[in-house]
Amino acid sequence: SQYSVQAKQLDKVKTADIRDTQNIEKIGNTFLKEMFAILPKLNKSDAKSSVATDDVVSAFLGATFGGDVDEGVPTFHLESNDIVYSKAADGSGLGFGTVKYQLGKEETSTTLLMHIENGKITELQTGAVKDTSGRK
Repeated sequence: SQYSVQAKQLDKVKTADIRDTQNIEKIGNTFLKEMFAILPKLNKSDAKSSVATDDVVSAFLGATFGGDVDEGVPTFHLESNDIVYSKAADGSGLGFGTVKYQLGKEETSTTLLMHIENGKITELQTGAVKDTSGRK
């Protein structure tokens, strides 16, 4: 009986669900556009996103803004994003890759791992790899 239950569940899974990542890519791209629109603004306490939870917005702003800018309002400019999306049969997905952006005169980058469920980004992991060898 367990086998027949599993077989019925497999029948419901459409292979197109797994391969077609367009809808979750759209969510990820919307999020990045929103975040880079919010970043230059001085008052970040009311930052909202149409496709991400408040925790995710905070994680992104914390990882990019970081509080290490000495004076004035920094200008952020999205240079490129290099994110690969994958989708599970249940419609949830992951976006993983690097976002490059200009902060003042310096180009910097952040690595993102986005968890997407039900049309929303529910979790965001951020990181950056820095060269500490002194070579530039």
